[in-house]
Parts: sequence; structure tokens; C-alpha cells
Amino acid sequence: MFDFIRRKFTTRNSVAMASVYLAFFALLSRILGIFRDRIFAAKFGAGNELDAYFAAFRIPDFLFNLLIVGALSAAFIPVFTRYLTRNREDEAFKISNSVTNLVVILWVAIALIIFIFARPILGLLVPGFDTEKLSLTVSLTRIMLLSPLFFGISAVAGSMLNSFRRFFSFALAPVLYNLGIILGAIFLTGRFGVYGLAMGVVIGAFLHMLLQQINVYLLGYRYRGVLDLKHPGVRRIIKLALPRILGMAVDQVNLFVQTLIGSLLIVGTVAAFNFANNLASLPVGLFGVALATAVFPTLAEKAGLREDSAFVFEFSRVARVILFLTIPTSALIILLRAQIVRLVLGTGHFSWHDTRLTFGILGFLAISVFAFALIPLLARAFYAFEDTRTPVYIGITSVVIDIILALTFVGKINIGIDLGPQGLALAYSISIIIQMILLFIFLQRKLKIIDFKLILFSVFKFGIASLVMIPAVQWSKFAISPFIRTDTGVGILIQATTAVLTGIIVYSVVAFILRCEEFRLVVRYLPFVGKRLYPLEYERRNSS
Repeated sequence: MFDFIRRKFTTRNSVAMASVYLAFFALLSRILGIFRDRIFAAKFGAGNELDAYFAAFRIPDFLFNLLIVGALSAAFIPVFTRYLTRNREDEAFKISNSVTNLVVILWVAIALIIFIFARPILGLLVPGFDTEKLSLTVSLTRIMLLSPLFFGISAVAGSMLNSFRRFFSFALAPVLYNLGIILGAIFLTGRFGVYGLAMGVVIGAFLHMLLQQINVYLLGYRYRGVLDLKHPGVRRIIKLALPRILGMAVDQVNLFVQTLIGSLLIVGTVAAFNFANNLASLPVGLFGVALATAVFPTLAEKAGLREDSAFVFEFSRVARVILFLTIPTSALIILLRAQIVRLVLGTGHFSWHDTRLTFGILGFLAISVFAFALIPLLARAFYAFEDTRTPVYIGITSVVIDIILALTFVGKINIGIDLGPQGLALAYSISIIIQMILLFIFLQRKLKIIDFKLILFSVFKFGIASLVMIPAVQWSKFAISPFIRTDTGVGILIQATTAVLTGIIVYSVVAFILRCEEFRLVVRYLPFVGKRLYPLEYERRNSS
């Protein structure tokens, strides 16, 4: 059993197998995330306590993404990979130790400052919260300040694993994180109330770190208390990280905008937006982030060798697969938004008002799912060439657009438009789509050879297949209704499942008829359909 686990942790993965691992565990993690949100909704509803929890979560999450993920995802992997490809593994591990120690020192210093000044900082973030709600938010924030410390150590280890192209435990770690939060929600909230959720976040972050540390240990890494800031590799990472940190700040500011403006709207807006965003993000994590993460080491390698044609081939293929999967998913979420929210969250203290608020926001967020899923790949294409500045400038533009549109759509800029909480979601979606388009344009300018015609022609086919799918899904929803009770969970599940299966079948048939290459790229991995439709590729994949 130990040998099996060791093989899984230490075996080098191809892009395809890495994608399978990342997609499978992303799906499992997202399912657990849905279960987690259902527990949250049942215990607290979309009210003051969850508004405070999600607002409190925002600062540790912001700083984690800003200082840790921002630095490592963009800067660490290309530099670390370069040392590995030159057979300088000991030097690469020395760099990772220095970065780990730097992350710990930075976070401890920042966490102390936030702990002391949490109230004035949060007062700026959630100006619409009353004194009691703000005090709860401050207390929850102080508890969750521990989680980025564990995540920081884990992120260095995870970046090393990506560089070695070992994705199994890297993909599994988020599952343990969600399990930790669920344990807190089930076993700690009875005694500690909403504080149990914050404790669960810390437990989950610790489990996330522990798994990654075990894996890099198996690969030969040993922790050392070194901090060599003069090392060329460390200095290169810091130099690359600084613009990326600004880029992550821009991305996170988008979410801060939603929290800040949401605090000024009706009670439950912050919680409902976070619930809806989690649901809309499921396909983003499952398809966009998983595929982008899996292909990033390959893109970094091709960029480092200046193999531009090979780089474009890998990028274009992954981009088209992401769009093939997410364009119909966006449509399905919009068509089934009410059923999704009622199934996932409609229990316990989660009222009908909370349900309507959440699925109204979800419908507008779903518009940008395809764009949101492409952004991780587009950003990593720039990072592979060690260009961390361009995504920052584009991100800043996106945030400015989001702020202006959000204030306009919720009636804070008086031009006769007031969409309420749904206006936040619409502004967010428009800004994300614009960000995706600008990233594409500037990547084309950088490489000169991105084949937009092929991508656009593929999107045209996906659009046709989706347009055929939409009426079929709507018909199936109403056709099954007379035979079920749509006021029960089982009835809604049957209705939603029937509609989704109908949509998948219709979309797949049309894609097959239109000879979409992306259909073949996805289906050839399926055990039954792939073997029947593409037997040679299926056998070749299994024998490789």
C-alpha cells in the first residue's frame, strides 16, 4: 500500500495525466465545496453571520493570493524549472528553502500588523456593517490569519511539485482543505458558532500544507534554515514576483469591490454573492485552472527554449478545449440556476428570499464563466515568457471598469439604473470578459503567430452546438415537470439531471456532426464512448 502511494506521489505526469488528476480532484474538491456551502446555508442562512464570515475571509485570502500565490505561480516555477533542467537540483532546493523562509518571515510580520489594526482595516472594507457585525468580522479575521502561513509553506512545496511535473498530491491538497472546513462546520459550530467555520479554515490549511510537505520529502527535498537573498535564483524570483503581486492585487480588488459595495446593499448580499461565485467558479476550477496548471510547465519549457511554434500549438489546443467545455457549461448554469441553488443551498435557515437573491446573482455571473476559465491559461502564457507586467496593466483596466459598472448598476451613480445585488454580478462578468479579450490581443502582439482564426472558428462551432442545446434543455425541464414534484429536493434533482443529460447529449452529437477536434480530444479519454468513436487513439493512449 505504501509503495502504491509513493508511486502516485512521485511519478512524473504527462500534461494529459496531470489534467486528469487536476480535473478529477478539482471536481471532488468543488463537490465538497458545494457540500460545505450547503452546511453553511443550513446552519446560518444568507444573513449577518455569514456576511461577517465571508468578509473576514476576504483579507487572509487576499494577502495569501497577493504575497504567496502571486509570487510562486508566476515566478518560482520558471526559475526552479530552469535549475532542474540544468541538473542543478541541490541549488534548486536551496532556492526553495530561501523562498520558504522568506514567505514565513513576511507573513508573520504582516499578520501581526493586521491582527492589531484589524478593526480600522475592516471598517474600510465593509462600511455598511453595524458595530456588532463589524466586531464579529474582526474576531473571525484574527482567527483565520493562521491559514495563509500554512498555505505559504504549502505553496512553495506545490510549486516544486509542479516543476517536477508531479501533480497527484498537488491536486489532492484542496480536497483536504475543504474537508478541514467541513469538519469545522459539522463538529465545531455547535459549540463555537460561526467561529467554528474560521477554525475549520485553519485546520484545512494545515492539512493542505502537510500533504505537500510529505510529497516533496519523498522527492528528496529537505528543509534547511537558509535565507540567501543574494542568490541569483532567489533574486530573479523576487524580481518576477513583484509585478505579479500587483497583478494578484488587481484580481483581488475586484472581489473587494463586490464585498465593499455589497455591504451597502441589503442584508445577505455579501453571503449570496460568495455562494453564487463559488457555484459559478466550479467549472472554472474544474476546466480552466486544472488545464492551465497542467500545461504551464510545458509552456515554460517551450518558452525557455524559444520554440514558439510548439508553444502556440500547446496553448491553442488547451484554449480550445477549455472553451469547448465551458461555453455550454455557462449556458447550462444560466438555464438551471434556480434548480442549482435550490439543490445545493435550499435547506435549513436558507430561506426562499435567500434562494432568489443567490440564483439572481448566479445567472449574471454565469455569463462570464468561459472568459474566467480562460484567464488562468492566458496569464500563464505571459508568465512562461517571464512577462508578469502585461497581465497587471490589463487587470488594472478590468478593475476600473468593474468599479464604474458596479456603482452604476446598483444605483450609486444616478443615471436611472438600479439592478441591486444582481448589478454587482453583471459588472463583474463584463469586466472579466473584457480582461480576457485584452489578454488575447496582447498575447497575439507578443507572439505574432497565435492562430485566432482557428480559435474563433472552433468557438463558432461551439456556439452553434450550444444554441441547439438550449431549447432541448428547456424542453426537457418542462417535459419532465408533470411527472415529478418540483417542490421537493428529489423532484428538483430529477428535473436538473434530466436537463443536464439532455444538454450534454445534444451538445455532443452536434459537436460530433460538426467534426469539432476538441470533441475528439476530450472524448478519447472516456472508457466507453472514446473506445467506440476513436478506437486507435484510445488504444494508443492506454498503451502509452
